Amino acid sequence: MTASERKRLTKVAWGHRSEYGARVRAQIVLLAVRGWANARIARQVGAHLDTVRSWRGRSASPASSP
Repeated sequence: MTASERKRLTKVAWGHRSEYGARVRAQIVLLAVRGWANARIARQVGAHLDTVRSWRGRSASPASSP
């Protein structure tokens, strides 16, 4: 993940004007990059474990890169 991608995701993840779903997805991706386990991420953001797995997989796939 590049520094600009991380900065953009951080702004979305903790921005008060961000849509709730976008905020949760950004938090999942940022915590996954830090090496957190899926179960720990799910507890932290209040999402289902399958949701975390899904977004972690999407963020890791080459097709998700711009």
